[in-house]
Amino acid sequence: MNALKALGRSPSGERLERCRRCANYREGAFHNEEETTTIVRRDPIPRMARNMLWRNSDRTPPGPIPARQTEWDVLAARVDDYGIWLGHSSYFLQLGGRRILVDPVLSGHAAPVSFAVQAFAGSDPWQAEDLPDIDLLVLTHDHYDHLDADTVQRICGRVGKVLCALGVGSHLEYWGYAPQRITELAWGESNEALPGLHIKAVPARHFSGRGLQRAQTLWAAFVAECGGKRYFLGGDSGYGQHFARIGREHGPFDHAWLECGQYGRYWPQIHTTPEEAVQAGMDLDARLVQPVHWGKFALALHAWDDPIRRFAAAADTAGLAWTAPLPGEAFRPGLDRMNDPWWDAV
Repeated sequence: MNALKALGRSPSGERLERCRRCANYREGAFHNEEETTTIVRRDPIPRMARNMLWRNSDRTPPGPIPARQTEWDVLAARVDDYGIWLGHSSYFLQLGGRRILVDPVLSGHAAPVSFAVQAFAGSDPWQAEDLPDIDLLVLTHDHYDHLDADTVQRICGRVGKVLCALGVGSHLEYWGYAPQRITELAWGESNEALPGLHIKAVPARHFSGRGLQRAQTLWAAFVAECGGKRYFLGGDSGYGQHFARIGREHGPFDHAWLECGQYGRYWPQIHTTPEEAVQAGMDLDARLVQPVHWGKFALALHAWDDPIRRFAAAADTAGLAWTAPLPGEAFRPGLDRMNDPWWDAV
């Protein structure tokens, strides 16, 4: 897909009218529940620009990420619930016999052009064509590291339904998805996405946008219930009071996927630090937390393995159960604690 088309298309018509009716939409854009600044000016602008452009060598792993090439044909025989982390915030789930794909980015880059924001060596062994047929595609928001135009277009013919944050469907329709396959949710809205799978959109503290204009589409996390178990699909979010409220209203969670990477001192309100991710997991009353949003792309200034090392230390100190499987390694959500520090060998 060319870079211009990869930008997508902003909501219009009835979809735009629905956006305008949302309580957190005003002055032509969506807003967070708490006052949120995307970029916090902590230094003079020239120094900020220099720091943000400076490429420290530790932002990239010294060797290839030991991701496993998933044997999809073997996994097809499994009838139990399982998941596979595909790096960063992409993961595949089989819940109640249904195949669910969350925020897939399998093109090798997280930008509208292939030479920018490239995946770490070894971290991206999967091709979109490798995936099995997908019953439900879930998209938390429209940033390039969560909504990859190339991937979603290549799997279009093998996706049954799509569930996404309000407005994101405008991109998908532009790329060839039929409107009747797409369900968009605003915060607080629910949907029986598939028989036996109930999903509710809940607030996150972030922003959206694929071009110059931000916050035209919504960003969200999702609460998923299936087979008597409850899961938190976190997407991107800075720390805020919403985590505790979601925990009170919907917890406890058997398994929570929470971002713990791409944080920075210039954007402290839109991404959690590893320590804040641990606190968010406790606020949610999550029985097992899987830190994601790390290990594949360098979108911030920290070392590539800083997120997992700090998260593991903070979680162990707090007594929070966590798991960090290898990319491509099958795990049972809410059950398997995979704490082998594979990142030490990279």
